[in-house]
Amino acid sequence: MSEFVSSHIDWPSLNHAEVRQLLEDRGWRLLGSGDWARALVDNSGEVVARISAFEPAYGYFVDLCRRLAGNPWLPRIHLATELEGGGHLALMERLRPRDLDPEGPDAGASIDPLWCDPSDPYLRKLKQELENLDAMNRAEVPWWGGLDLKPDHFMIAADARLKLVDPLYVAGEQLYAAARDNYPEFCRIIPPERHRYLLQIAIFDQPDVAADLPALRQATGLP
Repeated sequence: MSEFVSSHIDWPSLNHAEVRQLLEDRGWRLLGSGDWARALVDNSGEVVARISAFEPAYGYFVDLCRRLAGNPWLPRIHLATELEGGGHLALMERLRPRDLDPEGPDAGASIDPLWCDPSDPYLRKLKQELENLDAMNRAEVPWWGGLDLKPDHFMIAADARLKLVDPLYVAGEQLYAAARDNYPEFCRIIPPERHRYLLQIAIFDQPDVAADLPALRQATGLP
């Protein structure tokens, strides 16, 4: 991992596919996919690369992690950079899912009970910062979705601490619909060079969502 953090690679000149190929050529392997990004893990098993072809929200979380560096509820970000065409790369510590009891009180919850604990000053600080950021972005960021604090967004670090990941999001379905229904207006809001690979984000790997691709490609001309 350190070779990438300290290297002189011109990351913004590479797109998401080129970055993934670069990492896989050095032994990184696919770990999983979400709605926006795909995650690769390095040979040590302790560093994850989050690669997105188009990224409207994760940069806000990276900025928060840097601003609150040392807050034990946030992951360590080793490197973060924009990629060609509107993508994003982040190298960070690996976190592992909790084994939530599907029959337990957290099952299906929209927010983790941990979030309501007032006794931890680090958690109080993080909560306030996120709420401030959410309020600001609701007024400024198109298709802003808000805070996403489901129990499975609290994951386990190597030292067994819980950490919060991906708490901020843009409403994807609204964003795709805007691109499909009025692409010129969409381009006015997000210029083409910032969404060149919009239709290559991870969610379109899912069969039910991939069914929307023909209409989106016809409306936008995107690959």
